[in-house]
Amino acid sequence: VESSVADGQSALLLVRVDALTEEAKTFLFSDDFNSMDTWSVHPVDVPERLGETSGVTGMSYKELGELRTDTSATWRFDVDLNGAAALRVRLGHMEEGAALEFNLTPAESVTVDIGATGPGAPTLYNAQGGDLTIASVTLSPLTCQVEAAMADPDREADPLFFFLMEDGTLLTSGQSLTSVSSHCIQDKAWSFHYRFQSVMDLSQLAAVVFDGMAYPVKGGEPYPVEVDPRLYPLRLPLMAPLIEGGGYSLPVKALCEGLGASYDWNEETQTASCTYRDTTIVLTVGSPSALVNGEPVDLGEPAALQDGVLAASWRLAPLWGLDTAASFDEDKTDRICWVVIP
Repeated sequence: VESSVADGQSALLLVRVDALTEEAKTFLFSDDFNSMDTWSVHPVDVPERLGETSGVTGMSYKELGELRTDTSATWRFDVDLNGAAALRVRLGHMEEGAALEFNLTPAESVTVDIGATGPGAPTLYNAQGGDLTIASVTLSPLTCQVEAAMADPDREADPLFFFLMEDGTLLTSGQSLTSVSSHCIQDKAWSFHYRFQSVMDLSQLAAVVFDGMAYPVKGGEPYPVEVDPRLYPLRLPLMAPLIEGGGYSLPVKALCEGLGASYDWNEETQTASCTYRDTTIVLTVGSPSALVNGEPVDLGEPAALQDGVLAASWRLAPLWGLDTAASFDEDKTDRICWVVIP
């Protein structure tokens, strides 16, 4: 385990495996290396925590290809904690009983008091969104916890806020966060738990922005901030499925126009080149693959022209750090539109 950091709710680990022989190297980079039993993570009962409830409630991991060498591979682990202060990591190919045990490095957190009411983001069952009051946002380098209350319990909405960095950059939730959970505490009060997609350097975070007001992380009075309207949620029409039994597809040009992304259509090659957030995606009619900054990525379904409008798989959206939902009507029976949250 090369490094670890935790904040009581989540832990981030970087784990490296070194191949010490040619045989081990061949196995490390083979398809047989990875299986459901390759990795396991469990809490360690340390004396000062005996009798308390601690554990691991969830885990995901992926290899960081950019860190691969000729003889090693490195994985990032995102672990949902329940108060565990130490972990036991085991690689299934180690000899029986072997594992690495280590204490977690605690990360500092900061709470930003907001206490303001403003618009919330639309959800799967509420395409219109609705007002909510954000009481506070608690941040660590790993997680973001939002305490909020719905203005109308029948119109549930998600928090809609931004991060203002010290260099003036404004980050959306789609760029920086992954939703982990949300639950109603009582009546209108809700708690939302997010994980940062990469470690957040809190020293470079100036403020949390909600409803056009910036709330400084280091304290002080809130102040107004101009937010580009194209960073707020937008609605798009549903396009027909691209394959039999598939889900609804996205109208590509309308998506680009709503985001302020470039859109260039080549009639001769039947391709569209779209650039947003320094990521260029090239779609070709009839192909299930897209070129993302020149590298092929499988979208699962072929792009198609529908009445002259280019439609693509919803899997296009996450490539630009977008959250999407095919929202339902008020009766929760029919889907009525795409909601895109930048």
